[in-house]
Amino acid sequence: MKKLLILLILIGAWHHYYHIETAPSIGPGIVAASPPYQYNADSKQIRLDDFILSPHAEFEVEARVLAASRHYLDRKGWLAPLVLVIGWGNMSDEAIYQNVDIDQFNHLYEWTNNAPTLITDEEILTSTANIHLIPANNAIKEKMYDIKIGDVVSLRGSLVSIRRTTGWKWPTSTSRTDKGENSGEILYLKAIEIIQPGS
Repeated sequence: MKKLLILLILIGAWHHYYHIETAPSIGPGIVAASPPYQYNADSKQIRLDDFILSPHAEFEVEARVLAASRHYLDRKGWLAPLVLVIGWGNMSDEAIYQNVDIDQFNHLYEWTNNAPTLITDEEILTSTANIHLIPANNAIKEKMYDIKIGDVVSLRGSLVSIRRTTGWKWPTSTSRTDKGENSGEILYLKAIEIIQPGS
């Protein structure tokens, strides 16, 4: 009985802290056509405890959430508790992206393309991004946690590289074509909206 109770507590804790729901199906069709938009950033640094955030570019995007994961137990997770894999163009079309298996691990992501006749690996690379979200305030943080996999979201903020006073560094990507470690975008999130398709 005691073991069962502990198991139920652990399951409940996992569901509360890590589980992310899936949104209802929208159906086939592109729902976010345009790639992210970047422009010159305010160069003023942002201080979070002993972390210093240096802006590289302002960043705006409307995209489909293809995968999502929560992180709490390391430095990156303390700063960016939610990581989204987002897609636009053909990677916002359910009929296409449902043929692409996306896995998240250690703040990175990878994919397996099960339908190369529908979409190429190159297009998947240039139509997706791994976004680490650092909320600018508690209201944005709460809104972040409303996101479901499959939602269409609007995100706006600054792409930032991070260094700690101890010397630790975490650089952001500003490109849609890089791969591997440090290819993810670190977004200091200033505005977020969950969009109802067709609205």
